Amino acid sequence: MTVFIRTIPEVSQELIIRNIETIINQLNDTLSATLRLDITIKHAPVSSSPESRLSQIAKNVGEKILEQKLPFIGVSGGTDASQFIKVNPNMAVLVFGPGNVTAHQVNEFVYADMYHKFITVYEEIVSQYLA
Repeated sequence: MTVFIRTIPEVSQELIIRNIETIINQLNDTLSATLRLDITIKHAPVSSSPESRLSQIAKNVGEKILEQKLPFIGVSGGTDASQFIKVNPNMAVLVFGPGNVTAHQVNEFVYADMYHKFITVYEEIVSQYLA
């Protein structure tokens, strides 16, 4: 059996692993089973503060260039950000890019106009962040 669990900052991976190991041990003891836990991927959950300098720059630049309000939202998903903060836990990260409601579907797409606007958004964010 394969299980994929996307963790959240409020529940540690260690707690989830301990709970799963407890269940496996109980099943092995009561059913004479030979179950084991193999962890193939382990990414830390990532959260960013809406008040961080990077978040505020991205929000201001994005709203100006995209001409729309941009709320801060949390989503469950995997990104490379978890690998970056593993090396530097103090690194400012933000998942922010073009898209629409077709993400991770057979008909997933991004409008070319939005893609090109985000090139300008990224250039301006980097320019302001590194200033």
